[in-house]
Amino acid sequence: MSEPSATPPSATPRRDAMRILVKIFKWVFYLGLCIFFVGVLGISWPFEIGWYLAFGWIHFILRNLATVELNGVLFAEGIACMVALGIGTHYFCRWLYREAESATERAWRWHWTASGLAVVMMLFVAGIGTIGAVHQAAWLFSTKGPLLVDSFASRAPAYEALLYGSGGRTAVQAFYESTGRLPRNGDEAGYSRDVAPANKFVSAVEIREQGVVVVILNRTPDWPDGGEFTLTPGTTEAGASKTLTWKCRSTLPPKLLPGNCRE
Repeated sequence: MSEPSATPPSATPRRDAMRILVKIFKWVFYLGLCIFFVGVLGISWPFEIGWYLAFGWIHFILRNLATVELNGVLFAEGIACMVALGIGTHYFCRWLYREAESATERAWRWHWTASGLAVVMMLFVAGIGTIGAVHQAAWLFSTKGPLLVDSFASRAPAYEALLYGSGGRTAVQAFYESTGRLPRNGDEAGYSRDVAPANKFVSAVEIREQGVVVVILNRTPDWPDGGEFTLTPGTTEAGASKTLTWKCRSTLPPKLLPGNCRE
């Protein structure tokens, strides 16, 4: 007789499960380490390509959903056509099935009709998707612009321009701490537009009514129509005292803006 195994039968599945968990943890750790170093080096475009290829449709829906208007007449017409097509198809298939299978007493069922119509609809959707993919592929090969754009490099000028507005924001902050109110203009805050240092991206930094700091931008290849950053101060309670918080807005496209200046 063979000796019984020293390892209980339940130990082997547990051991296998632990091995699988250790492997998963290793892969997650290596992937996180890779993402970290890629982020440090600023090479994010491989991940952006993969993300937009897989989930770009979500961004498209969110960006265009607000502009979609439902046409009630066309919607009702489509529903009516679907109902008429379903009823007509069902009775036609029931007659054809009865004639072809005269020996059986089983009748054609409604869920068979629904399944067939669903397959036809999916074929139409797949055809539309294929046409869209071919159209976009043709556009990628025929476009004259660059296929890859470094998002960090395109936002770097906006970061630098916004940094030049920190002088005006500091002047407003100092005035508020000393007087308890916001300045009416730059002269009252001790900051004039001539104080702003010369920069190829910024033409002036102004402090306007209620301490609003406006960074006026020069025309550059990144923003050929110019533009501006608007930094609006607001007060918030911090214990027994009030502090200033800033809200940033800009006339530049969202893809060029720093993360703290997007709506």
